[in-house]
Amino acid sequence: MTETTFYHAFEAAFRGSRSEIMGRLEVYLPFLAPLLDAGLPRTALDLGCGRGEWLETLQNAGFAAYGVDLDEGMLADCRAAALSAENRDAIEALAAAEAGSLSVVSAFHLIEHLPFDTVRTIVDDALRALAPGGLLILETPNPENIEVGTVTFHNDSTHVAPVPPNVLKFLAEHAGYDRIAILRLNAAPLQTPDAPSLSDVLYKASPDYALVAQKGGSDAALDGTGPAFDAAYGPSTRDLAEVHDAAQRDLLQMAETTRRELEQQTAAMAAERAAFRAETERLDGRIAALQVEIDWLKKSKKTRFYYRSKKIRKLDKKITRWFIDRREARRARKEAARRAANRVTGQVDRTRPWAPVQLQEKPRWRIEGPFDSTYSLALVNREFARALARKGVEVTLKSSEGPGDFDPDPAFLEANPDLAAMQPRPGGKADLVSRNMYPPRVEDMPDTLPGLHSYAWEETGFPREFVTRFNDTLRFLTVTSEHVKKIMIDNGVYVPLYSVGNGVDHFETVPSAPLPDLPKPEPCSCMSRPAFHARGPMRCWRPGHGPLRPLKTWF
Repeated sequence: MTETTFYHAFEAAFRGSRSEIMGRLEVYLPFLAPLLDAGLPRTALDLGCGRGEWLETLQNAGFAAYGVDLDEGMLADCRAAALSAENRDAIEALAAAEAGSLSVVSAFHLIEHLPFDTVRTIVDDALRALAPGGLLILETPNPENIEVGTVTFHNDSTHVAPVPPNVLKFLAEHAGYDRIAILRLNAAPLQTPDAPSLSDVLYKASPDYALVAQKGGSDAALDGTGPAFDAAYGPSTRDLAEVHDAAQRDLLQMAETTRRELEQQTAAMAAERAAFRAETERLDGRIAALQVEIDWLKKSKKTRFYYRSKKIRKLDKKITRWFIDRREARRARKEAARRAANRVTGQVDRTRPWAPVQLQEKPRWRIEGPFDSTYSLALVNREFARALARKGVEVTLKSSEGPGDFDPDPAFLEANPDLAAMQPRPGGKADLVSRNMYPPRVEDMPDTLPGLHSYAWEETGFPREFVTRFNDTLRFLTVTSEHVKKIMIDNGVYVPLYSVGNGVDHFETVPSAPLPDLPKPEPCSCMSRPAFHARGPMRCWRPGHGPLRPLKTWF
């Protein structure tokens, strides 16, 4: 690689492709058209024209543009594109231009290569060469961007020093330009414009800026470019920092409000606890007095009347009931406090009709629970997902269990590519979410139509905390049988229930295996007919011995 071609390759690597630069230059088009409409000369001079992207933009806009550059590798691109460019010093070319002969004088990423006095010369001499109403455009790296000022500016060893925007603006003001604007350009888009992150403040301020200065001229020229001068352009580091600080102040204010609310709730709970303690002490005193009375009755040998007295029995039941109610009230308060502190899903308001949820014909369904093992719930979850997928539903499988989420087994996913394809993608959304896991964790389910699918329960009792969480959160509950449905209802679950059973389609994919034959009956000397024979207290069995006899015999 020769010295002539080195900088050409360097710019292609670090500045961008020709098409990319042409796209960035479109921001200047609103400044150009009004100049020709106002009758200014069509001639434009580009200093340090490089590969000719700006010359081509000017030519497409109707200008007779010519450029100068000292790099033959760059000029070769200009000539290949049939653009007017020559090997000449920029200051010399500007000085040779006749006064008032140019409508545009421009220099893109040139002034950072020049001493400060030379930059002053360009600003001053351009005012002489421009026709009334003509434009000076100087684009350069923006040192306000921290990454540009500390890193990328120094990628190019030919850079002399960055030029701050306010310094370049002062040069134009001092030279006597009529209208001046600083355009901050080429900023990367922000994910959250209203709340930029610290990374946005440090790295996403506009990496380039341009000075656009207009020489005094006719009203037609000045009025025509007015909208372009007044338009909003990219953010500076200070702009992003101010928005970031405002968002942080809002967060701190919200945190402070939450802290005060929690303090008030804590104070109210302390007052309730003190009142409860006082009532407990009063009742404890009453219980002690009654115990004294009971002891007196026993000592007076009226035990028989004590046990038969309806009044004493009734009082004993009241005391027992009071202890039970107190324990349940304490449990309910703890559960309410836990839900208030940890709730992620909004509590369902059962006092009014639910707002209808509009689902697609084939909704996006996310199934959460274990699926990558021989565990019964894992089998139910993966076969349920496959059944939905066969129906055309867009299904995703999220590996989770009662204690929390976990990563599925990579070997299992490799062996089951259809389930691997159902793994949720970052940012993916679902129209409804259902779970099947143990213990049944529901309080952190998203608001999107939460429910449990294929839920099973063997016992007639159901934990009270499960009942409370189901009623507070779920919008639907499908169970495996009418028996499970009855258990839920009997224990106070009033979420809409549907008995759906468990599908057995997957049995068709299980390879069959022969079963061992049962032992054949052996003749017994004590019987005239065949009978099962086994060692033990009972030697044999035949029909008529009753249902328990063969079990004892066989086992």
